[in-house]
Amino acid sequence: MDKRDTNNEKWYDPLKQPVRLLINRAEFVDSSNIPFIEGVINGVLYNQENLNDSIIVENVEFGVHY
Repeated sequence: MDKRDTNNEKWYDPLKQPVRLLINRAEFVDSSNIPFIEGVINGVLYNQENLNDSIIVENVEFGVHY
């Protein structure tokens, strides 16, 4: 989601082709059933309402921690 203008939200999804995720770390900790996940994402994300509006993501590091 593009949050630069909250009055005009845009949602982006990999609608035409899958994105590639490389998981570098997936680790469970005793205090949670949800793992720490870190990696890199590559692909193209498309605006749900206008497929001509897209964002290319290359070597973007991500982390999901609970």
